[in-house]
Amino acid sequence: MMKTKFYFLPVAFFCLAIILFACNSKSENNENNEANEAYDALGFLSTINAFPNNDIPADAYGKAYDYYKAHFKNNNAKNATSFLPWNSMGPNNVGGRTVSIAIDPVDTNVVWLGSASGGLWKSVTGGLGANAWQSVETGFPVLGVSAIAINPQNHNEMYIGTGETYSYGTAVNGLLIRTTRGSHGIGILKSTDGGITWTHTLNWLYQQQRGVWKVVYNYQNPSTVIAATTDGIYKTTDAGVTWLQTDTNKMVMDMVMDPVDTNIMYAGVGNLGTANGGLYRSSNGGDTWTKITNGLPANNTGRITVSVYAGNPNYVYANIANDLNSVGFYVSTDKGLSWTVLNSDDISSYQGWYSKGVYIDPADNNNIFVCGVYLWQSIDGGNQFTQITDYDPYDVENKPWPDMHDLISNPLDAQKLYLLTDAGLYRSDNSGGSWKSCLDGYVVAQFYLGSLSASNNNIAIGGLQDRGTQRYNGTNNWDWVLGGDGTCNAIDRNNDAYQYASYQNLNVQSSDDQGFTFPYTALAGNGAFVSPFELAISNQDVMYGGSNVLYQSIDKGVTWNAYGPYGATKIMCIGVSPTNELKLYFASAPDDASPMQFFLSTDGGATVTDISAGLPNRYPRDVAVNANNDNEAVAVFSGFGTGHVFQTIDGGQTWNNISTTLPDVPVHSVLYYSSLYTVIIIGTDLGVFYSNDNGLTWNHAGTGLPDAIMVFDLEYSIADQTVVAFTWPWRLQNTLFSILSFGYK
Repeated sequence: MMKTKFYFLPVAFFCLAIILFACNSKSENNENNEANEAYDALGFLSTINAFPNNDIPADAYGKAYDYYKAHFKNNNAKNATSFLPWNSMGPNNVGGRTVSIAIDPVDTNVVWLGSASGGLWKSVTGGLGANAWQSVETGFPVLGVSAIAINPQNHNEMYIGTGETYSYGTAVNGLLIRTTRGSHGIGILKSTDGGITWTHTLNWLYQQQRGVWKVVYNYQNPSTVIAATTDGIYKTTDAGVTWLQTDTNKMVMDMVMDPVDTNIMYAGVGNLGTANGGLYRSSNGGDTWTKITNGLPANNTGRITVSVYAGNPNYVYANIANDLNSVGFYVSTDKGLSWTVLNSDDISSYQGWYSKGVYIDPADNNNIFVCGVYLWQSIDGGNQFTQITDYDPYDVENKPWPDMHDLISNPLDAQKLYLLTDAGLYRSDNSGGSWKSCLDGYVVAQFYLGSLSASNNNIAIGGLQDRGTQRYNGTNNWDWVLGGDGTCNAIDRNNDAYQYASYQNLNVQSSDDQGFTFPYTALAGNGAFVSPFELAISNQDVMYGGSNVLYQSIDKGVTWNAYGPYGATKIMCIGVSPTNELKLYFASAPDDASPMQFFLSTDGGATVTDISAGLPNRYPRDVAVNANNDNEAVAVFSGFGTGHVFQTIDGGQTWNNISTTLPDVPVHSVLYYSSLYTVIIIGTDLGVFYSNDNGLTWNHAGTGLPDAIMVFDLEYSIADQTVVAFTWPWRLQNTLFSILSFGYK
């Protein structure tokens, strides 16, 4: 989505971290709306990248990555002298959604985390202290790390499973949710040297609709490993050289092995309406599986999490949910052969498809913890549960952020508990009596969009998945200023006391105190999950918002005109002429019934001309207008199988595809250098590319960045002559391009 873009030659690039996945359970908004927000966020991401297909082609990212490696990857080293590497600027204190964890069985200060979109991370301090985490590069395009397993007999050997996938596709409240995926996967990777180097052992580079949710070692024979995946259950008996699929039921979301008898295993199967959902049992080490029906519900539409009591493995516990709500908490006292429901309270709290985690105290099976939106504890064996965590956006350090994704204990000290949330890792050293965050240096915050002060490079705001709007104040620690899923925002370039922030669907609040508070409602829209909101560069009193209609204000949002609707769906991007506040380009989304439509208005949106001819029927993501000649613009598109970057020099009468030499991946953001209009910078699912010849040739700008990075917004900073790229999945970086990289002085 286009923010206020400033058109000057960039001297440096720096990058913020973002991703899509959101739940407004932490906002001040009406809780009745919360149940669908995680669906909406993943659905938004998947839909913009999949359209017009029902899902993203399974091999699309793999083919694009191969093309990138062949044509661009070596350019980073070759062009290293023409621009500076990326350097992290945080946020160090925000964290991000975390879906897997493993603790070294020998040195429990070594903790591994799997981010939903930021790859693999390691701490050697138990997660405590300043800059406690380091990113671990694997040499592969890894985004989501959904499973981590360490060999119990050799702590230098480990596997990670990749991809965060919750469904093969389902309909919720009439809204088509294409595959509910936070990030695509590439299969399973293995390291034998403590994570220094990695090999691809289960290669799904060309089958990236799949995800791996659990990897389990046979602790008696570590050459045998079993994996729970969205495609079924896989097993290797030769340390990952070959894998055999032993069960074909889809969406295996959890799996556990009996701590005494390695022949007995349990698997929670199904999510978001997948067929044949239920709890499955194996009595031959995962070679075959049988659905358990004695005492359990016949079907469930949500996630099943299962745990075995280490003190007596006859006792097995399962938390069973439907899409939104809990079905029940169940116990078996005969190794899973028969079951009894203990409690039917709604522990899942509208996220039965999303939350995961059942922890049984290894010394006392009366002490049980279950993860939902919050953490729940029972002290009577699961008959009654009490919510033991709450959130406070101003006290993230001590109160675990909601949406729980797992809970484990230190293998050498069960008093120490480790809780995974949408913010990252929390740790308790007293069995859950109190908590402290382990976020410092875990830089995986998921920004949607951001804005910069034109006069002070220590002032910026950014909208984050699940973590609201955060304010940058010149340090790597950011401040929370507005709840909800932070989306569009803007800062008045003439007076940065005036700022605008929003939560999902174009609900915009304003500030007159430089972004410390946002007490005023500027616009209550009905837009897409992430909607555009723009200030006109030439007149900061004029602003536009995109919903099912085009909103225009000429008095800083005090009053609004509503024009349209233009197009059959909601507006996805807006680009205002830098020299004429009444001239703008904007576009609406396609759907199965209506094509994408692009429009030009020269009177502030009161009337429009359709300029869609020549553009692809894909989701429009951003548009940049040239400051020297506002008949020149560049529009970028998501999706696959078509051009992604199009340029017009005649106000949209004709469009030229200038992306023919780029990888076939979604493009989400664009900056257009105006005084030398041939310089174009774009943000893609494979990082940042730039061209200084109107798209005839492109260069990749990625030194210091991982291969798996998606750039969703680009902003120029007048204050220090840098360009900010808000990215999935990594972190705020600075100094990418030098002025000499374009050959100009």
